[in-house]
Amino acid sequence: ILAAIAYPFFGWQSIFLFIGGFFIDGDHYLWYIFTKKDFKLKKAYHFHLKHDFSGQKIIDIFHTAEFWILLLLTTLFSPYYHTAILAFTLGIYSHIICDLIHEYNHYKLGIDARVYSFYSRALHLKRKNRFTFWNLFKD
Repeated sequence: ILAAIAYPFFGWQSIFLFIGGFFIDGDHYLWYIFTKKDFKLKKAYHFHLKHDFSGQKIIDIFHTAEFWILLLLTTLFSPYYHTAILAFTLGIYSHIICDLIHEYNHYKLGIDARVYSFYSRALHLKRKNRFTFWNLFKD
């Protein structure tokens, strides 16, 4: 819907807004591959569907504040500015906004910063004496 609304501004390149909003969830599949050592897309889909409603929280690399900042800086200061890159970035940011709204409405405790920042997650694990690289990605 957002790509259709953006069509007057971006023209045919508004499709990149849709692609960016869709691409960002690829990190769910990457997380599944690295932690479960399984490449089955259907199993990954069902795992995350079940996981989302269980209340367990995992960190997904494209859903972190560090990635958002890096993406924003890359988009703003790239010597290869292109409307498609801007539309792709806006697609990712619109997806993040929808995720944050869902997180706020779905979970009673509000938004958990440990899910959206490697830095916040690392501090939390360090306080619990459980800090390792791989623990950053586990619940």
